[in-house]
Amino acid sequence: MDITGLIDESRIVVDPSITSKDELLHRAAKIFAEQGLADSEEGLYQDFLKREAQTSTGIEEGFGIPHAKSSHVSGAGLAFFHTGVIQDYKGLDGSDIDCAFTIVVPADAADEHLQILSTLAQNLAEPEFRDALRAAKDPAGVLKVIGSIGKPAEAEEEDVATDASDAADATPAKGSIVAVTSCPTGIAHTYMAAQKIEDAAKKLGYAVKVETQGAKVENVLTQAEIDSADLIILATDRAIDLSRFSEKSVVQTSTGAVIKDAEGVIEQAFAGNGLTKIGAIQGEAGSEGTEAKKSVGQQLYTHFMAGVNMMLPFVIAGGIIIALSFAFGIHASDPTDPTYNPLAEALNNVGGNAAFALMVPALAAGIAQSIAGKQGFAVGLTLGMLARLGGSGFLGGMVGGLLGGYVALCFSDKLGSKVKSGIAPIYQLIVVPLCSILISGLVFHFFINAPIAFVLNALTDWLNSLGSVTGVAFGLLIGCMMAFDMGGPVNKAISTFAIGLMSQGIYAPVCACMAAGMTPPLGLALATHLFPNKFTKEEKIQGNSCWILGLSYITEGAIPFAVADPLRVIPSLMVGSAAAAAISLGFGVESMAPHGGIWVILIPNVISNPLIYALAIAVGMVLTALVVGILKKPVPEDQR
Repeated sequence: MDITGLIDESRIVVDPSITSKDELLHRAAKIFAEQGLADSEEGLYQDFLKREAQTSTGIEEGFGIPHAKSSHVSGAGLAFFHTGVIQDYKGLDGSDIDCAFTIVVPADAADEHLQILSTLAQNLAEPEFRDALRAAKDPAGVLKVIGSIGKPAEAEEEDVATDASDAADATPAKGSIVAVTSCPTGIAHTYMAAQKIEDAAKKLGYAVKVETQGAKVENVLTQAEIDSADLIILATDRAIDLSRFSEKSVVQTSTGAVIKDAEGVIEQAFAGNGLTKIGAIQGEAGSEGTEAKKSVGQQLYTHFMAGVNMMLPFVIAGGIIIALSFAFGIHASDPTDPTYNPLAEALNNVGGNAAFALMVPALAAGIAQSIAGKQGFAVGLTLGMLARLGGSGFLGGMVGGLLGGYVALCFSDKLGSKVKSGIAPIYQLIVVPLCSILISGLVFHFFINAPIAFVLNALTDWLNSLGSVTGVAFGLLIGCMMAFDMGGPVNKAISTFAIGLMSQGIYAPVCACMAAGMTPPLGLALATHLFPNKFTKEEKIQGNSCWILGLSYITEGAIPFAVADPLRVIPSLMVGSAAAAAISLGFGVESMAPHGGIWVILIPNVISNPLIYALAIAVGMVLTALVVGILKKPVPEDQR
């Protein structure tokens, strides 16, 4: 892709005084806003932060690619920064960033976003390109180097012809290598790993072709290429379809490993080290080499999160649709009730009897599919439905997902590798799902469903019997967990637990979670006004955006503050969130919706006690602000 039209000298900054990621992102947002490409400097800055909160955009050798798809942007744009050493912005190799391309595209420009990122990632994998950028002394010099990226098509065709001519006269390759690269976000590391494999293979004298599975699949390997290859490398950080590599010996590794030492990976493989054999006609699965490096706890967490991600659309959409039905009256969906309304009944059927009812089956299916790929989906869905019908609820769904996933993996992978290739398709199509569902279903029915249902019923009875004192104690725990990592594993663990309880008719814990999750950004927003001497100019601007983020139950709005001063900010957030959740749960406030923040108050009958709900949030917000104000130290006057 020719990206030279997206940048000019006014978007090239050579400034060694920039020494923090926050300064870099602010400067980039300011440039695009001043040039009219963005309608809000602060809005674009917040979109940069949201992307960084997912995973760092640092790559390697001191380079980063911060990027944002933003509703505040009217078109694609590119800027380049040669900064001082930024120690709070790390690359994949642990290096401190001092050069960065910043990319912005409109929120709906997914394809263009991917093309720009992949073009930059592939070029930044070349040492010559990186060195030339770093050596350029001024914007004109940088622009000249960048201009080498987007060569006209005629020049590319000439190069291809030259390469073909050179290839005809070259020494025959020692062998052939094919590879697949894929990273979690499907962007930068996918293409960098591909470039590293290509460069290393050519240097060592091998013909090479690499398939990149990013946001879309490119340079697809044919079955003939796979069958004739002397070496197959699967550098993947997420699940891919392995069926094409059935009964092949492959190297299964991560994108990071080949980015750091692709030559070493190739040489070790040809020496017979690191090879594994893929089971016959295996379906979608993760990289066994990568999984083996994870602890049992990490693997379980990965599988559970896969289930939660599959479950959440049903929970959020179903819960809000149910909540809308309550606007007509709490019993308006019941045809026998005097307040009956046909639309309320339809909303309840869509949200409750359909979407919400699929919550537990979706959870189990996601867990099982994370373990066994495509073969895990059907067995997971089946055991999830057994859990729903048998009363073991979300706990049963979690256990069922694990059981079904590992049973399916055993039949599709361990036993499947011993099946002759001639009958392997029939084995995978009929035997694997039949045996997996039958065996795990019977085990779940006779030995798991009833005991978990008993435990869950006991838990339900205990939660329903909570007095104010016990409710406050449980609320304190919920609040601390919600604020501890603001959307991380601890936060997700307690919020998922609370959402699961909704399937058992328990609606108070999810309300406490929502109150506790709103408090951190709201408290920080208030603190920037009550204690202006404790915050920088940039933090005060962030604080203003935290009002909307907090009211909308987006806890992540507090992350930039916590990153800047974790030892003072995080405990302050935990104090405020604990108070909010304790008040909410102590008074037994219930929410029929699992999300929506303060705005669900606008829908009648969704929050059982809107005044106490609002009071809990307000108390948590004020307490957070006060503790932050007490603990934080004043910032230098020239930064306020």
